[in-house]
Amino acid sequence: MTNWISGTGNSLEKLPQWDYKVDPKIEGVITAKRLDVTPKKLCFYDIETDKGEKKSILGSVVINKVLRNLPVGSLVRITYLGDAKNGSGTTFHNFEVEYDKDSVPVDVDVSKITEF
Repeated sequence: MTNWISGTGNSLEKLPQWDYKVDPKIEGVITAKRLDVTPKKLCFYDIETDKGEKKSILGSVVINKVLRNLPVGSLVRITYLGDAKNGSGTTFHNFEVEYDKDSVPVDVDVSKITEF
């Protein structure tokens, strides 16, 4: 018997967005990813914490650099570090993005996780 799951995001749960300014750290398992879903190529990642809370995370350059290449089921921790400036002086929201290497399937090349 076949068990079809929509990959277009239409069947995904609508989750509250993670408010990193109220709660600057989130840790949990990636349960779904929606990549490049708008004309501006925004990405969204759904996380379930060990307390059972489900949140949606809006990707940024820093967040996407790691999460877009991690498979669903990976354990991640994201910490908001505050605003920072890049080399050209543009202000951006800076995050530390970590993943548990042991939660990533062995067939995934972790050396490529942070590549675009």
